[in-house]
Amino acid sequence: LSEILAPAWPREFTYESFAMEGAIDVKAMKTFIETRKVKGVLIGPGTTQSPLTRPLIKKLQQLNQYAGLFLILDAAALLNFASLCEDDIAFDPQRTLLTPHPGEWHKISDGMPRLKGLADLPAALSLCKKWGVSALYKSSTPFCFSGNRVALLNEGTVALAKAGSGDIFAGLALALAASGLNAFESAIYAQSLVAQAAKRAAKESSLHRLTSTDI
Repeated sequence: LSEILAPAWPREFTYESFAMEGAIDVKAMKTFIETRKVKGVLIGPGTTQSPLTRPLIKKLQQLNQYAGLFLILDAAALLNFASLCEDDIAFDPQRTLLTPHPGEWHKISDGMPRLKGLADLPAALSLCKKWGVSALYKSSTPFCFSGNRVALLNEGTVALAKAGSGDIFAGLALALAASGLNAFESAIYAQSLVAQAAKRAAKESSLHRLTSTDI
């Protein structure tokens, strides 16, 4: 079906050989990033199994901390993220963003704090500081936290409750980060833009027929 709806392009236009069949060749990816002077990497959208491994996490952390690489982890890339970091890996929170919805948040690690209200934020902030990450929590009232900063966003809309809308957000956040914004800023701006686009698309189509392509 996917071949009919979106015929495959030649490999050189769509993906590189270091990411094949869910596995990522760490050495080849590092060479690609350094040779092409890649500013940001997004891992996870559309996946059901995490492509991350301990060696890959360590290499991404080195590129993030010492070469300025911006990193966004979404969807399945969040699965057991804490266990991959253990106690010796911490990223740069200015250049690292996790983008979980509630179900993905709890898959980061066993015993993740619930996020039902402001009283739950200190525990979440503590974990993110430990890992050196910022996070955008996707919900009906999305909020972003980085370091000691928290932004509660009032632009939640059911128009974003569509498969693929989170992928759009993650890609837009990465583009904004590559332009020079930090993780906190890029997440807030991306959420605002995607929410506005979803509301406009819902007016042109209808809320029930809306797809991520419309957004």
